[in-house]
Amino acid sequence: MSRRTGWLLLSASVGLAIGLSAVLAWGSLRSYRAGIEREYRTQAELMAATYARVAGRWWVRENIEMMVEAARLMVVGSALFAQVVVGDELLLDQRDVSLVDELLPAQEEPISSGGSVVGRTFGGSRYLDVIAPIPVSGLDSPIGHVRIGFDLAFVGRQAHARAWGTAGVVAACDVAWIAAVVAWLVLRRRRQEGVAGGDRDPKHGGVLVRGGLRIDPVSKTVTLRGKPVDLTPKQFELLRLLAEVPDRVLSDDAILRAVWPESTYADSRDVKQCVYTLRRRLGPVVESPSDVVVNVKGYGYRLVPPEDEAGLGSS
Repeated sequence: MSRRTGWLLLSASVGLAIGLSAVLAWGSLRSYRAGIEREYRTQAELMAATYARVAGRWWVRENIEMMVEAARLMVVGSALFAQVVVGDELLLDQRDVSLVDELLPAQEEPISSGGSVVGRTFGGSRYLDVIAPIPVSGLDSPIGHVRIGFDLAFVGRQAHARAWGTAGVVAACDVAWIAAVVAWLVLRRRRQEGVAGGDRDPKHGGVLVRGGLRIDPVSKTVTLRGKPVDLTPKQFELLRLLAEVPDRVLSDDAILRAVWPESTYADSRDVKQCVYTLRRRLGPVVESPSDVVVNVKGYGYRLVPPEDEAGLGSS
């Protein structure tokens, strides 16, 4: 794998990780918000219905003070406003200080059945507009309704908190993934550099010496038992690759990555052809070149360094 390809792979991995994190964080935020709003809507409608029932009792007992005090406590808590309408009369209108002088949007839910919708004040605040009919024991129809606007700001805060928690976990996974990719690329590069450069023999001025085989990576020359062997660049790289660790078996894929690093078209047939032509170049010097470049059936190829003396034993 070339340096360019490695950096492209790293860049693609980083981009993919960041993109997936962003998508997951956005999806989590929407999902959390929807889930929290559903739960909040259920609780808000239940609270409004409960308040409407007790408001009916307080109205019968003419205990308007309790009705107002309960509305005030809701506004102090999670409500932006609380209204009680009996007949056509607005019996109370308790509001948060931010809405004291604001005209509330018109009601959108049927009063007789009640329900809730998400509304927005003219100041931009989102709220859950809940309407609940006021029942009174002994009467067939409600005497009026309550309308409560529950603040939705905290829903967004909770959703963001959960989404950021998820994003933090994903980010940690991203860092681990990117670190793994970087480590893999570095190790791969080092292995390839080790294969390409090799461990030179300092006694021979950096020339790679294996038995009767001498490979000079600087002058790109090969001698076998003192006789020069003329090799093509691919043959030279293949022989040097095999000579780095004698008797090490290299697969076709490993040879392709080292000898044809930039090619997207080379395959096992190129490896076999290169081995065949390399043996032919070694043939005039050794009796059996297939005993030097040995085919390990089903695994790949290895080098058995020839001796300096004439003749080779069977590998």
